[in-house]
Amino acid sequence: MTEALPQTPAARETDVSRRLRRLFETDLLGILFFRYDGGVTEANDAFLQLVGLSRADLERGAVDWAAMTPPEFLDRDAEKVAELRAAGTCEPYEKEYVRADGSRVPVLVGAAAVDDDGGIAFMLDLTEQHALRRERDRLAVQKDLAFEAEAVGTCRVHFERGTFEPDDRALAVLRLEGRPGARPLTAWLDAVHEHDRPGVQEALAKVRDGGWCERQFRLAPEAGTREPQTGEAEVGEAEVGEAEVGEDPAGRTVRAAGRPTWDGDDRSGPPDGLIATVRDVTESAAVSRRSVLFSELLEQTEDVVCVFTAAGVVQSLNRAGRRLLGRSRQEAEGRPVASLYGPDAFQRLREEGLPAAARAGHWAGDVELMGADGRPVPMLHSLTAHRDVRGELTHYSMICRDITDRVRAEQVAAARQECLARLAAGAPIAEVLILLAEAAERLLPQAGRVCIFLRGGAEEGKLPPSSPWGGAAPGERLRLAAAPSVSDAFRRETDGWPADESGGACGAAALHNTRVIVEDVRTNPLCRDFRGFNDAHGVGSVWTTNVSAADGTLLGTFAVYHSIPRRPTPADLGVVDPLAHTAAVAVERAAADALAARLNDDLRRSERRFRGTFENVGVGVAHVGLDGTWLRVNRRLCEIVDYPEEELRTLTFQDLTHPDDLVNDLELFGRLLSGEIPSYSLRKRYLRKPGGAVWIQLTVALQRDAAGEAEYAISVVEDISEKVRAEEALQEMNATLELQVASRTNRIRRQKSKLERLARGLAETETRERRRLAHAVHDDLQQIIAAAKMSASGLLARELAAADQAAPGDGLSAGSGDNPAEDAHAVPGPAAITVDLLDEAMNRARALTQELVPTLLYDRGLVPALAALCRRSEERGQQPIRFAAAGGDEPPPANLVDRADPRGPLLFHAARELLFNAAKHAPHLPVRLTLERVWGGGLQLVVSNPLPADVMAAQRPERFDSHRSADECFGLFSLAEQAGLAGGDLSISRDDAAFIATMTLPAPHLSLTPRAMPDPDVAPPSPAPVRVMIVDDHRIVRTALAGLLSSTEGIVVVGEAADGCEALERVAELLPDTVVMDVTMPRMDGIEATRRVRDLMPNVRVIGLSMHDRDDMAEAMCQAGAAAYVPKGGPPEELIRVLRGEDSPDNC
Repeated sequence: MTEALPQTPAARETDVSRRLRRLFETDLLGILFFRYDGGVTEANDAFLQLVGLSRADLERGAVDWAAMTPPEFLDRDAEKVAELRAAGTCEPYEKEYVRADGSRVPVLVGAAAVDDDGGIAFMLDLTEQHALRRERDRLAVQKDLAFEAEAVGTCRVHFERGTFEPDDRALAVLRLEGRPGARPLTAWLDAVHEHDRPGVQEALAKVRDGGWCERQFRLAPEAGTREPQTGEAEVGEAEVGEAEVGEDPAGRTVRAAGRPTWDGDDRSGPPDGLIATVRDVTESAAVSRRSVLFSELLEQTEDVVCVFTAAGVVQSLNRAGRRLLGRSRQEAEGRPVASLYGPDAFQRLREEGLPAAARAGHWAGDVELMGADGRPVPMLHSLTAHRDVRGELTHYSMICRDITDRVRAEQVAAARQECLARLAAGAPIAEVLILLAEAAERLLPQAGRVCIFLRGGAEEGKLPPSSPWGGAAPGERLRLAAAPSVSDAFRRETDGWPADESGGACGAAALHNTRVIVEDVRTNPLCRDFRGFNDAHGVGSVWTTNVSAADGTLLGTFAVYHSIPRRPTPADLGVVDPLAHTAAVAVERAAADALAARLNDDLRRSERRFRGTFENVGVGVAHVGLDGTWLRVNRRLCEIVDYPEEELRTLTFQDLTHPDDLVNDLELFGRLLSGEIPSYSLRKRYLRKPGGAVWIQLTVALQRDAAGEAEYAISVVEDISEKVRAEEALQEMNATLELQVASRTNRIRRQKSKLERLARGLAETETRERRRLAHAVHDDLQQIIAAAKMSASGLLARELAAADQAAPGDGLSAGSGDNPAEDAHAVPGPAAITVDLLDEAMNRARALTQELVPTLLYDRGLVPALAALCRRSEERGQQPIRFAAAGGDEPPPANLVDRADPRGPLLFHAARELLFNAAKHAPHLPVRLTLERVWGGGLQLVVSNPLPADVMAAQRPERFDSHRSADECFGLFSLAEQAGLAGGDLSISRDDAAFIATMTLPAPHLSLTPRAMPDPDVAPPSPAPVRVMIVDDHRIVRTALAGLLSSTEGIVVVGEAADGCEALERVAELLPDTVVMDVTMPRMDGIEATRRVRDLMPNVRVIGLSMHDRDDMAEAMCQAGAAAYVPKGGPPEELIRVLRGEDSPDNC
């Protein structure tokens, strides 16, 4: 045997680090790095699970060992921290932590200092040990209580008398009432449970024969019962019977011991009685039963439980321990406890574990037991020292848990960490996969050969495409990426296996994206075509684990080949599955690195393109800090503002912005920063370094980081100075043209206004003439006719009297004499004819008066007047006319229209003309007249009548226009013109069966005509004209504006000025009412001139007029004192209305 070479310090340090890393990743021992102030800098998953926290809680600093410690343990923690600071280590001690759910968990803590700020702690969960300890202590207490509570009573039994005499204690034990004294023996037997009564009787018989006997029995359920008190229920027979089925939970257990007694010294004959002791053993019996149950529990547990004396002799070893060690109870018990361990393991237990348990009462640690096959089995020991009431160490008890899987898991974790470290250091993916395969072969419980197959491209850092089921495409080739212990022939035959059943277990696993287990290659159909391969390479079984990406896409398979038929155990899977996951991580990491390299290349190309675009674009581009500093500018921006780049980057955009534009720009920039708007664009001016300003079009947007926070602003600047100058020239031309057009339009409107006033005058004249004629007819003509009728009536009376005298009583007279008029008509004479003519004249005069001026309209209103008009028209033309409200057959209410409403005469006149028109063109056909109120207080009159059959046959339906000639529209043109003057309209339409005429008049306050007809003889007072002075630096604008305003009624242009200074001089000279002030002028602009004019003459109104329609310009003029602001590009009517006071814009 060759002597092993000593390890170098670096190798030993690496080995120690690897062991510490495996220890840190254990799932049975909690490990954490802590600070003395309570913070936890790192912890393994076992500790986090122990306290109910997560890795996310640790990362955000929410794990604090001091905060999780209950108050009663804080002092002890402080002592241990002081011990750590002083000695660097502390004795293990027990404490509790408060879990995240509020529950407590007991732990055994051991710690060592790492530096001046903190150290490392190891924690063992004592929940199960504490539970066993509590159960053991509870049983011991119950046992002690049982012994303390045992009360022994005595009683004497007389066989011949059939009685027994219990003392006070016996009465209490047997639950009998009354005082001590003799009572029938049957009372004792009745107190015994009927199931145990035969045994008691047998014991009495044995004592009769002179023997000694001891018997344990239960008391009957009814023993010692009392009468139920008020509110309590009696025990029924059903309950008693139910209790008799088994042991009564509420019953007591009694142990009795008796010996025979004789009256004299002669004991040859049968005894005449016995003396018995009775005691209540209920609690001790329960303790005995629970002790048995506890022993059975320890016997059945999967952990190894061993009890040995202080001298090291095994007293008991449960079944799990005997099975592990391969010994029987006789072989294990009574032997030294050292026989359970190897030499090194027992030496550690003897030097570390036993002294610690004897000193602190408990110790926990990892020690290997020697298995039945001679191999050491790693076990987690929980060792407890037990002492008697005097404090003497009597024995030890230990609970050992098999941590083979944990140790193996630590080894697997260490292998994974090593592979990931290699991968992070830049090792090729092939090297990492070989390390994983070697680790799997080394750690598998049963020896096997490991092969790692990958899909095409995965070994080169390219992730294969995913399929709907996540597996490989049928027939896709699998490449052998790692196989450290197979032959070259094995490699050649397996490399390139297809992903289907023809590829064996690996191909089927890749195709279906699932684990495949072939327990015996000789019987499995997947291996039917591989018998020669299996025999040649000694393959008895094979099973696979998928290598899958994070999204479930199959990357490859992790295959394990065994030489014998077998099925993988959970321990096998516990080794291979984590390593397969690490292989997937390695492949994805390699793919991510390759992708990152490609993205970096793309990023560099994109950066070059961006730089080229940024520097060579035809507009100014800049990156602006959130405080306004220029972070980065291109060449074109420097040309626009005529600043060198170095000097420009020392300024801010606020320094370059024209003062008049800065407020608006800052407001928009603030809204952009607050997220109110995504971007903004505006025209503004930059101040150039040589002097002057340049007009630009600015567009600004924000660049945000991944968290959505603003980083900087991106500004695009376009020089639009030429465009602005062209627009200003065009606006000046448009303004001049608009003024000229407005001047001519104003003249046309004045002519139209004159025509409208003439039309209104004609209508007013017609109304006045009608009234005059009606007055003349009523006051003159009708009075004369009435006087003539009275004279003619006198002549008629004399004529009738003469006729009666000429032929008295002959019965041949023409009349009866009762009615002179009728008699006169019966024999018409000159007087009778004259009276008839005068009556007809009176009727005609009255009708003419109503035609000229309908007195009913002015006395009672429009609705009664229309009702009377319909009746007269119906009587005169023999044509049915229905006057009703819209949508019904009943007339509208009489108060629908006030009699003082100025629209009444026009509506009445229209109704009369339309009814006359209907009677003319469609006689004898029914006519419908409706009147209703419409929206806004307007009135609507509708006249409809059916068309005659000949008209319907000859003409097609059409709509009549109120602007057609009078002949085409039944002579209604005058009505349409009058309705238009009143602000309404008259529409005449025709459908298949009827003419429909509709007149609509607005409410009086909306009417374009005066509310009342003015007296034509009295001229209305005209308002004083507005005296206007025009201030503008363009002569053509002043000339055009003066021509427009001079031709406008009610406006007088009193003077002009070319700038603000001249305006101040001429205002004091001309004293205008209103000054029309341009804004942009030489020497003194309109804003300053407005302020000074208002200070000099507060009663003078100033109207701002400018080519600029911006809100800031209007606001500046209004702040200077302007009454309104009108853009030059707007309609001239707006300026005229403002000058007249008819309109007031809302910009001031």
